[in-house]
Amino acid sequence: MKKTLPLLGLLVLVFATNCLADTLEERVARLEKEVAALKAQIAASEKTAPSSSEPAKPKTEALVTVNLVNKRFQDVDLENSVLQAGVYWDATYTLAQDAKATRAIKGSLVFTDLFDEVKLRIAWTIDQPLKPGESFTEKDVGIKFNQFEDSQEWLKNTDLKNMKVRFEVENAIYED
Repeated sequence: MKKTLPLLGLLVLVFATNCLADTLEERVARLEKEVAALKAQIAASEKTAPSSSEPAKPKTEALVTVNLVNKRFQDVDLENSVLQAGVYWDATYTLAQDAKATRAIKGSLVFTDLFDEVKLRIAWTIDQPLKPGESFTEKDVGIKFNQFEDSQEWLKNTDLKNMKVRFEVENAIYED
């Protein structure tokens, strides 16, 4: 009985393999076709997608460009009635040449390092009407400074030449 049990198991294995051989070959062939189709889809999507080493480029020109100048830090100065420290700058906003005239634009000022890593994002509204190609300058605007926020420390301590700023539009009210 001990000798027939392994032999019986071997017979069952051979029978099962022979019965499944045709279906296994068909399944392997079908899987190979599916893998080839997936590889083709991946190759096609890699041709259209930007490489991972390059930052994604915006599909269209920004609605508003921003240029900051005169960034400065104002510390608390009780003698001159300055009760809150802040980081201030002058900002010039320019509406894209191909845009419609705007009444107001709501969005974010996004401060990044030279490698486009976002360091600080500030909710911001431009409530000055702008026409295409027209610029508007806000003087002495900024944020209250919190020394315990790393992002605000970065803004305070980084020179303008070592940062980038962009305006990301969330919503716009057009004049027409």
